[in-house]
Amino acid sequence: MAKDVAPDLHNAIESNFERRLENDKTVQRILKKVRDGTATQGDVSVYASRVGMASSGAMRDVLIAENLPDGKLYWNIAERTILPQLEKDHELVLEAGRTVQKTINDGYGYGVRIPRTKLDVKRAEGIMNMACADGANIEAVLNEPVITMARSAYDTFQQTNLEEMEQLGVDGYVHREYDGVGLHDGKDACQWCMERAGTYEDYSAARDAGAFERHDGCGCTVEVIYKSGRIQDPWTKAEYRERTIEARAAAIEERRQEMTRKAEESGNARAQILRAEQNKGKTERSAWQVYFNQKHQ
Repeated sequence: MAKDVAPDLHNAIESNFERRLENDKTVQRILKKVRDGTATQGDVSVYASRVGMASSGAMRDVLIAENLPDGKLYWNIAERTILPQLEKDHELVLEAGRTVQKTINDGYGYGVRIPRTKLDVKRAEGIMNMACADGANIEAVLNEPVITMARSAYDTFQQTNLEEMEQLGVDGYVHREYDGVGLHDGKDACQWCMERAGTYEDYSAARDAGAFERHDGCGCTVEVIYKSGRIQDPWTKAEYRERTIEARAAAIEERRQEMTRKAEESGNARAQILRAEQNKGKTERSAWQVYFNQKHQ
């Protein structure tokens, strides 16, 4: 009877992955900020990418032909190696996201439940199916799709949290920034990403515009900024002011203004270029192309 190699492969992937995270200075810096309560949503976005990269690298190091029976990745092996690793990625990103969201909520005085989002099982199975297909390029399958899945884990969490917060009366807007990279050659702008970039006033607008969607290799950043001081208690549904103490209210307002200012500053140059180009009669898409070219000259 052939030896069951799945347990050894799983352990090797896990050890490789943990070593990569431990040696990643960016990951360790962000985790320290998460623990200190100073991390931002942008930090978690970077962390999600680094987790995906470490996971991808670990699986590509281990799941090679010489380690697989007949040089092939069978489903029963993928199910016990790739799937647990994708689950691990999801939990790490979710844990960081929930911790940072709690810091944000505490800063505003929002005593609301922070959601737990589930692994996108269909997406995970899609990666495994591609990796197990006859003639599959396992290294390619376990590269960008794995990284994108880790990024999407945080997007889904933010989307779910925003939806629930808005149902409780907390307003928020979504800012998606195009990274200018993705599955591109570094010269041509990705129209798919550019069409989804921008600032959306509420969850519905962001959802309908596809602001939380990604293609493999997409490195766009998505940030949700909460702006309302009125919420509803999630159990009683009774609306209330989060704090009545003057000092606390002032601190909350100061934080809100700071976050709004940062969002406006990050999009100011872009907005000026887009507005100027559209005033010249160019379409929104053409204006985005001009912005991209100027940004990456």
